[in-house]
Amino acid sequence: MNFLKERNVWIKLASILIAVFLWSYVLLTDNPPKTQSFPNLEVQAVGVESLADRSLTLVSTETPKITLRLTGTSQDMAQLTASDIQVTVDLSNIQEAGVYYLQPNITVDGDVRTTSYEPRRVQITVENVVSKEVPVQVTSMNSLPSSRLLGDMTPASETLQITGAESVVNTVGYALLTVDLAEVSADTTQTCRVALYTENDTQVDSPLVSPARETMDVDVQVNHVATVPLGVSLTPSETLTADQVQAEISPTSVRVYGSQQALAELESLSLGSIDLATVTRSGQKVTLPIELPTGVSLMDGQPDEATVTLTIQQEASQTEQQATRTLEVTQITLEDTSENPPEVTLNTQSVRVTVAGTQEAVDAVTADDLTVTARFDSASLGAGTHEVTAQAAVSRAGVTVQGGEVTVSITIAQSAPEETPAPPQEEQEEAPEQS
Repeated sequence: MNFLKERNVWIKLASILIAVFLWSYVLLTDNPPKTQSFPNLEVQAVGVESLADRSLTLVSTETPKITLRLTGTSQDMAQLTASDIQVTVDLSNIQEAGVYYLQPNITVDGDVRTTSYEPRRVQITVENVVSKEVPVQVTSMNSLPSSRLLGDMTPASETLQITGAESVVNTVGYALLTVDLAEVSADTTQTCRVALYTENDTQVDSPLVSPARETMDVDVQVNHVATVPLGVSLTPSETLTADQVQAEISPTSVRVYGSQQALAELESLSLGSIDLATVTRSGQKVTLPIELPTGVSLMDGQPDEATVTLTIQQEASQTEQQATRTLEVTQITLEDTSENPPEVTLNTQSVRVTVAGTQEAVDAVTADDLTVTARFDSASLGAGTHEVTAQAAVSRAGVTVQGGEVTVSITIAQSAPEETPAPPQEEQEEAPEQS
């Protein structure tokens, strides 16, 4: 009986071993182990918040990747996907900026094991986080209407703080705001997006640097453009009234710009006043500056002064009322324009000059108010007696010279012949021998 019991135990143990063997055989036959590669698995950084607490930032330009080999049963491997695999590197222990080579941590969902992975370490670059102020510049796009001129574009702040990785922050030269003029016709404030640029005008488009504000307001001044006529006033004298003188202005108008209110109040631009007592002849020209009111400016290319041509237009009745008077003038001046003028003698002692004007003005003229000037070139005329033309002028205002030209007689002396210097004494003695 005992023998049977002992034999039964061994039979049971043998049955269990046989069952395990058969089950393992089935598993190996129907579900064998399998090794599979998973290439280009991205390595995720954890502990980035710890870097920020130390004023550090991760600046690796590309996410590191590894190739992973896993082994498991065929059934488990068939169900495994890349999303079931997590590859990380821990940055929480990094204390300062630098380049680090860290071993990745691999976590896989499922009953599989890691066989190998390459590379064994991944490169991580960490930099200091810095801030700096950069100047703000403003530019524009599109155009204003032809009757408008762009004025000042003033940003809300002249500088802007930027923050980021030190190597990237150091490349930023300025912040740029772009104003769109497409729908602008009057003064306005426009909110513009901030863009960062290098000193060489290359845009810095990097997530590793950011401005303190993404947008900024810009005050845009829009000037109005107008064509404004020029005018001048005439102050009458004793002999001339404003009705007797026609003033022609060149240019007749100028193009100016300014605020809408400033131009609305500007109908014309006055050049000032011309005193007709200073007008001595018809056709006289006077140049006057173009003065602008506050807030108004000349467009580029416009002149800053105007020329006024004064033409005397006297009526017949006024002409008949003018008086004339003839005086003997002895103040005769000779002006010889030759380079080596010879002796010139004035033969005419006096000339008769007729002046015209109102009776009161003519009566006040004396011979001392009149001058006669003869200009001539003695070299062209040659020696001898000649009749030359002289110009008569009057210095008293309101009186004119009738005709203006008179004739005087002059005598030009014969120029002395140039003396030839005598040869040296030695040359005089040697002369006979040469002959």
